[in-house]
Amino acid sequence: ELNESRTELLNRIQGLKQDLKNWRSKLDTQVKIYRDVSSVCLAFLSKIFQPFCLFMLRLSVSRHATT
Repeated sequence: ELNESRTELLNRIQGLKQDLKNWRSKLDTQVKIYRDVSSVCLAFLSKIFQPFCLFMLRLSVSRHATT
């Protein structure tokens, strides 16, 4: 009976280890997707706002040059 309990406990521990491994794998996948999407969004926003930022910088420089 003690051996059966021990075997059941070891099997449960192995199952929990596998569950944790699977969860970690899914989490790693989600983190990679998040990083990829964030990178694409950042590149997109940089392209959109770069001309605006350059315009504002030039405007600021020209205002300081005339004062």
